[in-house]
Amino acid sequence: MNKPDDPKDFVPGDEKLIAGHDYDGIQELDNDLPTWWLIMFWGCIIWGGLYMIYVHCLGNWVIADEYKSEITIAEQAKQAQKAQLGQLSDADRAKLLASQGKALYAAKCAVCHRADGGGTVGPNLTDDVAIYGFKPEEIKGVITKGTPRGMPNAQGQQLSPDDIDALAAYVLSLKGTKAPGGKAAEGPHPAETVPAPAATPAAGVDPKLAAALGKAMACAACHQPEVTGLGPSLKAIQARLGKDEALIKAATAKVLNGTIGKPSQYGLPATSMMPPNGAMVNAEEADLIVRHLIATGKLTP
Repeated sequence: MNKPDDPKDFVPGDEKLIAGHDYDGIQELDNDLPTWWLIMFWGCIIWGGLYMIYVHCLGNWVIADEYKSEITIAEQAKQAQKAQLGQLSDADRAKLLASQGKALYAAKCAVCHRADGGGTVGPNLTDDVAIYGFKPEEIKGVITKGTPRGMPNAQGQQLSPDDIDALAAYVLSLKGTKAPGGKAAEGPHPAETVPAPAATPAAGVDPKLAAALGKAMACAACHQPEVTGLGPSLKAIQARLGKDEALIKAATAKVLNGTIGKPSQYGLPATSMMPPNGAMVNAEEADLIVRHLIATGKLTP
């Protein structure tokens, strides 16, 4: 690079120097761009023009059509798998479903029933005693409808019919495995119905509030009245929220959206496991539940 001692040494006839471009005593040169760079530059322009004509003008390749085609192929594969599943023996089908349900159990059930099924807030699933029965349809009924003891229903857990079949098969496979340190056997309780019949609202209780609190029974699985369980106690939540509208709105959002994967949003540890309940209660019902809890310290009318 030519570096004259002084800008005045610039020679007007020297095309390689750019007049006035002097930085820290270094003058800028006007060199030709490398051939490889020019080829890439013009090649990209030509390619972009051809792509626009081919895709947008001639319509020879429509991404939406490709997406629909892939969805169709996936659906056909799913139907083929179902047909194959139907040809299996009952024992082999149960094993296959159980293997599929294991991951669902870990994500949806282990927080209350332990990873090995031994039970924490929820009952022990590994003994030989069932609260609602060990028949596949009985287990699927519990998963689908929830229980009066606070287990959320399949809608609240966002489970599809296929998910319910797989999860029921896995729960049934836990029977008799006797997890070490599991809870004492509970049940059977044939008098309990699944789900609990809708209670008649007490006199003076807003029917909307009564309906919302009926859905809030699932909260009791993790939130005890005065004792910290998997979640803080109702008394602690009541004291924390007070009458602060910002905190009340945040609590309502937590009821709807859960806290899984949202630790920074609610100032909670990354291990927070409150599931979303937006499929079970709407925004108005969530607000009624939170305000009733603040006023009374409980989730009953």
